[in-house]
Amino acid sequence: SFWVAKRSIDDHKRKFIHRMGCEVDVVQQTLAKHYAELFNREVHRCATGSGLGRCGAHDIDFLLTHIIGLPEKYTMSAEAFVPGYYEKHNNNGGVTMGKRTTPQAFSYFTFVKSNRRLMIVDIQGVGDLYTDPVVHSLPSHFVGTVSSSEGELNFGIR
Repeated sequence: SFWVAKRSIDDHKRKFIHRMGCEVDVVQQTLAKHYAELFNREVHRCATGSGLGRCGAHDIDFLLTHIIGLPEKYTMSAEAFVPGYYEKHNNNGGVTMGKRTTPQAFSYFTFVKSNRRLMIVDIQGVGDLYTDPVVHSLPSHFVGTVSSSEGELNFGIR
């Protein structure tokens, strides 16, 4: 199988900050995968319990991302290559793209299921296999700060 390696356009030379950014990406993608599993379970439960069927909702999934350590403390994130037409369904600013409703339903589901603590957006990928999401949450839900001579980075979600 093929893999895609990614690095930040802006921060890749600031090694510590870039590594922390890669780690945050891993956390966000793992959290999105967890919520995708909850979403799929809920869609299946409602489809069998209501008699209405799936109402157009599809099973979704998120790729897992990994961190690669390179010489001289450079890092990159890596994930499986997915062939096909890559499509963006919504972004960080509330804009939705295309006619698909499952990605929008998923973003809303994360808000409801988390008791309005977070929302997973920036849904994009091939078909219903998504990658590179962003988790929005209120600042009071962030835990942890990592400081270095290069700056400070908050991460983690309660």
